[in-house]
Amino acid sequence: MALQSRPFSGIANIEAPGSLRESVRARVAVIERRAWIFRFSGLAGLALVSVSGFVASCAYVYQAVAASGFIQYVSLIFSDGTDVLAFSKELSLSMLESLPAFGIALVLAAGLVAVGSVMTSVRFARHFNSVA
Repeated sequence: MALQSRPFSGIANIEAPGSLRESVRARVAVIERRAWIFRFSGLAGLALVSVSGFVASCAYVYQAVAASGFIQYVSLIFSDGTDVLAFSKELSLSMLESLPAFGIALVLAAGLVAVGSVMTSVRFARHFNSVA
C-alpha cells in the first residue's frame, strides 16, 4: 500500500452546501467579533490604568519636588545670576542631589506605557473597523 503524499488533497474538490458555508462563515464572524471585543476591552483597560498611573506619578513627582527643595534652587537661578555663576558647581551638585530621580523615572515609565497602550488600542480598533 503506497502512502499518499498529500492525504487531504481530495477534500478541496468537495463542494459544501451553500447553507452550510454561510452558517460556518456567520459562526466564524461571531467568534472573531467576540475575540475582538475581548482584546479591545483588555487593551482599553490597560490604557485606562496606565493613564491613571501616569497622573498619579505626576502628582508624586510634584510632591517630591516641592518637598526636596528643588524649586528653591531653581528660583535662586532666576533671582541672582551673579551668585549662580560664582558657585555654579556647588549649585548644580545641590540641584542634582535634591532632584527626585525615582519620581522622574516613574513618570517616564508610566508615560511610555500610557502612550503605547493608547496607540495600540487605537490601531487595533482602526484595523478591526477597516476589516469588518
